[in-house]
Amino acid sequence: MKEIVRLPYINTIADGIAVKKPGELTFKIISEIVDDIVLVSNDEIMQAICLLLFRNKILAELAGGSWTCSNTFCRYWASKRVKSSYDY
Repeated sequence: MKEIVRLPYINTIADGIAVKKPGELTFKIISEIVDDIVLVSNDEIMQAICLLLFRNKILAELAGGSWTCSNTFCRYWASKRVKSSYDY
């Protein structure tokens, strides 16, 4: 059963995505369309930010770096397709 959980603390450099507890609407949407979640470390986020900066000359916000990181460094990705903004 899916339920909202409140985290006791958050330790991330990506403050744009750092939430202790998702809102009711956010949780409902995520429960419907997301099949899996990828966890990334602060070090991996920083590596992704450097990769974007030095290879592509893009300075990304740290939350954006977490997405790049999940697609670049993680060996594991969602078993099913996750909808993106391009699907709408």
